[in-house]
Order: sequence, then C-alpha cells, then structure tokens
Amino acid sequence: MAVMTLRPNAVGDENALTPIPVVPNWQNVDEVAPDEDATIVMTYNNARTRDLYDLPISGGAGVINFIKIYTRSRFWTALGSGNIKPSLKSDGVVTDGVAVVLTAGYVTISEQWNLNPADAGAWEWADIDALQIGVSLRDTTGFRGVSCTQVYVEVDYVSGWVGKISGVTDPAEIMGVAKTDIAAVKGVV
Repeated sequence: MAVMTLRPNAVGDENALTPIPVVPNWQNVDEVAPDEDATIVMTYNNARTRDLYDLPISGGAGVINFIKIYTRSRFWTALGSGNIKPSLKSDGVVTDGVAVVLTAGYVTISEQWNLNPADAGAWEWADIDALQIGVSLRDTTGFRGVSCTQVYVEVDYVSGWVGKISGVTDPAEIMGVAKTDIAAVKGVV
C-alpha cells in the first residue's frame, strides 16, 4: 500500500469563507504543518458556509482503496459551539461529510470515502485529478466564529499493476505486444 497526500493549490468552485489574512482562501489551509491562527478561513454564519479547493494533478497509478480528507478547525470560544464537515466535489457533485461539533481548541478530524459518492463506483485516478476538496463550517451561535487552518486529502492505493508477470507495468501490453495478441507467456494465459 501507498499513500499520496494532496494539498490545495488553487481556488475551487466555491469560495464563501472569509480568509484571514491571505487571499485567495486556499493559501490559508494548504500548509504541511498547521499554523493554527496565523492563516485561517472562517465564518460567523449560522447557515452552513463552504469553500472548495483545486488540487495538483496526482500522477498516480494503481488501484485506489479510498480517500480520506483531513481538516483542522476550532470554535472561537468556550461558549456555544460550531461544527465542521469535510467536503468534496467529484463529477460535478458536491458531498459534505458528517458534521463534527467543535470546541475552543483546535482539533484534526478526518473522513474516509471508500467509493466515489458521485457515482458510488470505485475511485479512479481521473476522479482524483478532477477532485476538489474543502470544508463546510457553521457557527451555531451566529456571532462567535468557526475557523479552519488546514485541509488536505490522502489517497490510499496499491501502486502499479498487480499481475502474474513480474516487471509488467501496463496490463494492456507486454513488450509492446497487445495482450490480446499473446496466447500464453511461459504457460500463463
């Protein structure tokens, strides 16, 4: 198994959260190590408010087991609460994860998708390369504030092609010959 980590690198299709201090929003949540309150996106809105972010092209190969989106967020005071949902957009469909209640301290949460929620099929690398990830925040008080300082996705996969012939990386061809034109290799059909 292998894990590929992808972090936001551009604005996605939704950009509703307030960036502090950097604009565009994605630059406030793309860091490898969370910088807590130094760069955040936030809302005071009692209605759910969402950002989506583009990702770099993965260059991945192999069978994808699942994706897992991580967010690091907090509610700004011990009075009241807010909540967060990891979000993704795949094949034109936006999906929010399960709401997690936040308190005054930063917490990292994650949610895993074994299948692409847009079509209920297995994840493919084309899905990953077109994927947008993000965060949906809600301040249930409407005036205290909910913030997020980090968002990223991990793609868990088995690298390469797992087959019967050692060293073959493309199951469609062997030594430049289409596999449909090969009857057997050392007795293996």
